[in-house]
Amino acid sequence: MAGSPTDGSCSTSGPCRRTTTTPWPRPSAGPSTPLADAMTVVMGTAGHIDHGKTALLRALTGIDADRLPEERRRGMTIDVGYAWLDLEDGTSIDFVDVPGHDALIGNMLVGAGEIDAAVLVVAADDGVRAQTLEHLELLDALGLRDGLAVVTKADVAGSDRAAEVARAVTELLERSSLAGAPVLVASSTTGEGLEAVREALVRLRDRVAARQAGLPGGPTRLAIDRAFSVKGRGAVVTGTLRGGELRAGDHLRLWPAGIEVRLRGLQVHHAPVDVATGGRTAANVVGAGLDQLGRGGVLVSGQGIDATDRVLVALRPPMAWSGQKAAAGWPPGDDARLRLH
Repeated sequence: MAGSPTDGSCSTSGPCRRTTTTPWPRPSAGPSTPLADAMTVVMGTAGHIDHGKTALLRALTGIDADRLPEERRRGMTIDVGYAWLDLEDGTSIDFVDVPGHDALIGNMLVGAGEIDAAVLVVAADDGVRAQTLEHLELLDALGLRDGLAVVTKADVAGSDRAAEVARAVTELLERSSLAGAPVLVASSTTGEGLEAVREALVRLRDRVAARQAGLPGGPTRLAIDRAFSVKGRGAVVTGTLRGGELRAGDHLRLWPAGIEVRLRGLQVHHAPVDVATGGRTAANVVGAGLDQLGRGGVLVSGQGIDATDRVLVALRPPMAWSGQKAAAGWPPGDDARLRLH
């Protein structure tokens, strides 16, 4: 995960983290440190509002993924946030934290669209709720096969209730692309079960990396999810890097604008790097304005991606969960209203 600079006030220009902040680096006499060559796996949270997704990441990583002042004031995630877990072998796991409110599904999909694995979070005291189901259905539609589930707030609900919810979540996963994924019980407040969650995340990271090793990654591309301006440096974008590596000084093609830009500098995990090889990345971009660098854009090295005004859509009926009847009105007829994510 790459952050943008923060000044300690948790401004909208970047995520807040631990106890220190790092400004966007200015040129220095010494070289920056290249990122490790190991593949960086990106995992995303999913689940109902107020089920403890952000609190779980904070307990695991020490990073508060809620970066907006309004998020901290209201105690709920509004936009996608980012965190990372440093591992003993010198590698890390990047996390994308998504909002759970039903009105923010679009923001949830921004985060989920570029993840390798999912962490479904269900509160033990509340159980499976509407956005638990909707988020799992969207993950299934994305074809995501790797993940795990965590039943949180075990300290609030008690062991019997937590075990009951864990069984319900296991049954729920069997109807999705995440069938067979492990289900763990934890408390972000007391620390109960967190070490088991960390170990499960490492095993999940290893499984994803092993399966993806050797697969064609496509052209090097940075999918932009945020763009903002840093005083004295200009435009900065953050996103998930796929398919190869980026270096400071590289020239890339920006789509859908179709213009060439140059990377002035790179950051990974708030630290300047000469080379970024995957995962969450921030780039200082020269040659395009913020109006051209918005969410949904992509920076591409070489050929392989082009802009289009056409969309190929696959329709399928909504999932029928346990105790629910199959969706009525399927297949849709003429003039039917459908939601396109």
